[in-house]
Amino acid sequence: MKHPHPIHIVSALDGVSSNDDPLQHAVALSTAASNHGFDWQSPAPVFQAVRDELVELDEATQDGERSAIEHEVGDVLLAACNLARHLAVDPSRALQQAAARFEGRFRELEARAFGDGHSIADLSMDELEIRWQQAKRTLSERGGGA
Repeated sequence: MKHPHPIHIVSALDGVSSNDDPLQHAVALSTAASNHGFDWQSPAPVFQAVRDELVELDEATQDGERSAIEHEVGDVLLAACNLARHLAVDPSRALQQAAARFEGRFRELEARAFGDGHSIADLSMDELEIRWQQAKRTLSERGGGA
């Protein structure tokens, strides 16, 4: 028989603040769950979970339903945050660093194109890829990350 009044169950997640940065919130949720035994014992199955979520995202994009795509992108990000936790990496910091590398590479690509008298909009994808790889090498040699 269903209980007539909802019963509040104390959850392992009750103390997790939802005011955090979304990436930090995802890590806090998986940490809280882990502290109560809900976790993988090594990163290997977490890598597989990320791969599985990417497959589901690919399937959703083939179907083209926006809400399903958003759902699966969220699952990919959550799985990636869980992987970051398993690897002892701060996902917010890792994302900030990746964004900074992207920005530096893109600006370098633009500068190279401009220096050659081109706009990046005028270049083919193959030409952009060549310049992207050149930008990565240049910045790596300058100590700006690859």
